[in-house]
Amino acid sequence: LALCAAAAIVGHCFSVFLGFRGGRGVATGFGVMCCLSLPVAVAAAVVWAVLVFATRLVSLASIVAALTVPILLWWWQAPSAFLIFATLGVIAIIFQHRANIGRLLRGEEKQIERA
Repeated sequence: LALCAAAAIVGHCFSVFLGFRGGRGVATGFGVMCCLSLPVAVAAAVVWAVLVFATRLVSLASIVAALTVPILLWWWQAPSAFLIFATLGVIAIIFQHRANIGRLLRGEEKQIERA
C-alpha cells in the first residue's frame, strides 16, 4: 500500500507524459494520506490552513504541513512502511518546492490575497 502511495506522488511530480515534469505533490500526498491515516491527514490539513491564514504563503504552509506528516505518523506509531513512505514523500515535496524555497529565503514569494 505504501509503495503504491509513493508511486502516485512520484508519478504526479515527475509525469512520463509531461516530460518528467509535474506538480508539487502536495494534493496527491494529502489524498494518499487520507487513505493511509485520516487523523494524520486532518492534522496536516489543519497545520496547512492555519499557516496559510497566518502567513498567506501557500508554499510555506505546504512544506511545513508535509514535514508534520512523518512526525505525526511516528507519534501515533503507524506502520514503518507508512513512515518510510511519508519521509520519501516529504523529500519529493521539498524537492519540488526548491524554487519556492529560494523565493521564500529572498522574501520574494507571492502571498495570496485576503478576501
